[in-house]
Amino acid sequence: VFSQDATAERVEFLKHWSARQDCAGVHPVVCRAPRLPYADESFDLVVMNGFLEWVACAYPENVNPRAAQLAFLKTAHRLLKPGGYIYVGIENRLANQYFRGSLDHSGLKYTSLMPRFLADAVCRRRKGQGYREYTYTRRGYERLVRSAGFSSPRFFVPIPSYNMPETIVPFEDMPAYMRYARRTQGGAQSGVKRLLSRLIAVPGFTRVYRMFVFSYLFTARKNG
Repeated sequence: VFSQDATAERVEFLKHWSARQDCAGVHPVVCRAPRLPYADESFDLVVMNGFLEWVACAYPENVNPRAAQLAFLKTAHRLLKPGGYIYVGIENRLANQYFRGSLDHSGLKYTSLMPRFLADAVCRRRKGQGYREYTYTRRGYERLVRSAGFSSPRFFVPIPSYNMPETIVPFEDMPAYMRYARRTQGGAQSGVKRLLSRLIAVPGFTRVYRMFVFSYLFTARKNG
């Protein structure tokens, strides 16, 4: 296992943690994307957990953020052995929290919901630099990984989020998602949660609601 991070302090921490856990097969590497110092077809799995949205920040500003993400995914595709997988944990561009004013990766409100050109203009005015931290909808992620050469993308809803999921529900498994939603909203105290607990029982509501979950986990395969 090679664990890459651009921050030397994190890598040093991982070295000490791995030693204490007796994880002899973990090799921490200090390296900043997009540079990946590995031979082609070296890995069975490439994990990007809370990473893909930041990739464009490592590229020159004249490189379009989506193009930067696509280039990095193509690099990951090259490093995978035939039949290998990528695993990605990342926020949903249309997460309901963003509609309620949660900060986007830009450090500003609502930028993930805006058209890209408008988000870029707002960031330049407020921060002095463009909007680089692109996230997508589920279909947007599917198009992105297919464009990079991957196949068979499969999506999951991590609850509460991809960083520390307590439950992971397949995106297409509506009965499982509805059962979990009913259980978590049962006995809700706030008016919004009580309303949500009722709406979950309405046919078709959960199918729409899952489009606004906070984050996704997804895998995709390199053919061969």
